[in-house]
Amino acid sequence: MSIKMEIILDHMFGAHFCSIKGFRYCIAVSLILFLFLSVGISPPVSASSGDDHVLIVGADEYFPPYEYVDYNGRPAGFNIDIMNAVAEEMSLNISIRPGPWQEVKSDVESGKIDLMSGMFYSEKRDVYVNFSKPYILVSHAIYVREDSDIRGGLKT
Repeated sequence: MSIKMEIILDHMFGAHFCSIKGFRYCIAVSLILFLFLSVGISPPVSASSGDDHVLIVGADEYFPPYEYVDYNGRPAGFNIDIMNAVAEEMSLNISIRPGPWQEVKSDVESGKIDLMSGMFYSEKRDVYVNFSKPYILVSHAIYVREDSDIRGGLKT
């Protein structure tokens, strides 16, 4: 995406716009951008226009709480809720297909699916997937007991 387009998008959907509409709206707008910019698909046609095109969404079947298959065999989790909310808001027909991570990743690489409900950025993945700006930042840490011999670089 060009710098000019990024500036336009930042102006339209940046912090000022999100602070007016609230966090939920900001997440929905971020996912809308994700739908338009990810995995090289063109902007989807609204289902209300009479088009029956179904966007296939890949999801990891076991990455709770973000995406997983619930006890009833249905896709569930934060990413799934966001994807469903955006699809409802935009009147899109989607089919969420959870599967083993490597299979889903392979399907997006080969074009068998239109997009993914979530993926961490890496330079290697950036070769075959167009990433949107993140809609959530996740960081990981290792915690040990206070009396442990293991020492880290940070003190709380």
